[in-house]
Amino acid sequence: MMLQNLISKNTKNFIDTLKNKFGFTIHETHTSGHSDIPTLQELVTTLKPKHILPIYTLNPETYKSTFQNSDIVLVEDGEEVIM
Repeated sequence: MMLQNLISKNTKNFIDTLKNKFGFTIHETHTSGHSDIPTLQELVTTLKPKHILPIYTLNPETYKSTFQNSDIVLVEDGEEVIM
């Protein structure tokens, strides 16, 4: 199902503002929530994110060795991150 079919009007307006007013590029992506390392590496190679915040993982510290050329931001549960 495409993202456009899942978002509310308010969310669509917010996304449109990000794109039109602030020049954001929106990339649609989906995983099952349980991606393997090769899939995550492909995602990072394709999107070239400025930062990676590992979530829902038992071993977030392994991201530093897996994605050596990326800024890995490790946070604790409930910790606020301002970027």
